[in-house]
Amino acid sequence: MDPNLKHLQKVLLKVMRHIDELCRKHNITYYLNGGNAIGAIRHNGFIPWDDDLDIMMTSSNYKKFLSICRKELDPEIWYIQEAWVDWPGCFTKIRLRNTFLEDIGEWNGIPMKNRGIFIDVFEIVNAPKSKSLKILQYIGAKMLNSYALLHKEYKTDSLLKKMAIKCSKIMKNQRIFNFVKSFVYRYNKKETQEYGNFFGMSRFHNAFYNKEVFGEPVYHQYEDTLLPVPTDYDLYLTKAFGDYMQLPPVEQQKPAHSLHVDFGPY
Repeated sequence: MDPNLKHLQKVLLKVMRHIDELCRKHNITYYLNGGNAIGAIRHNGFIPWDDDLDIMMTSSNYKKFLSICRKELDPEIWYIQEAWVDWPGCFTKIRLRNTFLEDIGEWNGIPMKNRGIFIDVFEIVNAPKSKSLKILQYIGAKMLNSYALLHKEYKTDSLLKKMAIKCSKIMKNQRIFNFVKSFVYRYNKKETQEYGNFFGMSRFHNAFYNKEVFGEPVYHQYEDTLLPVPTDYDLYLTKAFGDYMQLPPVEQQKPAHSLHVDFGPY
């Protein structure tokens, strides 16, 4: 393994332990997200070529988490890059100051001093029962995703993504942006039976989950520590990835994000 990648994973795990300690202290429920959940189940840690660490939490936990981070994380050590507040993105990054990570597709509006090694924090939102309303909520979420990619000047060969990014320019109008955003999050104010997990690589068929899937977290071996995965992690991972225990082709077994890393004092 590339020694830089191994070093990055160690620093990411160091950051994750700190976040886990904070969440346990304040009874904030969260789960490993996507490939990191696969890593926990399939590898008991990082997928060997993985170069990031993502977590997800429900809206109530997400709001509580951000509030606690603002109060308790030392601003000399940590930078909280909150979604739609500190950058035009759909998820929050908790960054380690005095480090630097050049990420593929990074938004250039972030000052150099705030571009440290990070953990991504995704919000899972309440979803309606009606399929037609689900479709509208999903489209709204993807419009927000596309608008974030527009700010990143994201390059893609996908015609569909190009069209979505181009169409998202209408959200430069603040009223339209506010309307779309409020529609996506509106069900957080209501009791629902399902969650929507939109702000990653999800498609409509695997964006919605019964709330029982994200109940009491299951703590699983992750390198030399224990980190939480969803209650029904098998259903979550199967719906999101299919046969998640099957390794991808060799040509896909490579880091997907970082271009250059400066570990600073770490």
